Amino acid sequence: MKLSSRFITIVDDVFNIIIFGKSGKRNNDIGRYGNGLKSGAMRLANDLILFTKKDHIGTCLFLSRTFHQEEHLAQIVCPMPCFDLNQRRILTHPNGSDMKTYVYDEIKTELELNLIYKYSPFRTLDELFEQFDLIESKTGTLIVLYNMKLSENGQTEIDIQTDPDDLLIDSRNRQNLFDDDEKYE
Repeated sequence: MKLSSRFITIVDDVFNIIIFGKSGKRNNDIGRYGNGLKSGAMRLANDLILFTKKDHIGTCLFLSRTFHQEEHLAQIVCPMPCFDLNQRRILTHPNGSDMKTYVYDEIKTELELNLIYKYSPFRTLDELFEQFDLIESKTGTLIVLYNMKLSENGQTEIDIQTDPDDLLIDSRNRQNLFDDDEKYE
């Protein structure tokens, strides 16, 4: 089975999310330095799972501090299985395809899924597909942060209680950067 260049581009786009400093964005676009999602997410939570869909292909990117710590990994490993959203199945292809950057095979995809099932809130393939279903448009992204970090007062830095339609930074949990200015004068 040959995969189209469209598929390669979609996978490359998702893969570029985890490469620090890599971004296709222009001059004044938010995220142009390629560091915001990763550093922001890892400041707020220990774990992130990103679901993105485009052209009926779903990609799940898993970035987990918990996984790395519990497995005592020295290298960063980010499982990234892909799915055919029309047929609701894992997207695999044989080794030796014309895909230049990545080779997805059944064994690798099974391993990636098992890691996601073990270290994420999602335990089945159906639960992963339910997350793609939450993205109502034909293209889009869903970001799930979990194992939230707590401040010294036991609260998360991000407030999801006050306004159900917005994410707020709880300033009571943040140190004012200017409070310590007198110490350095």
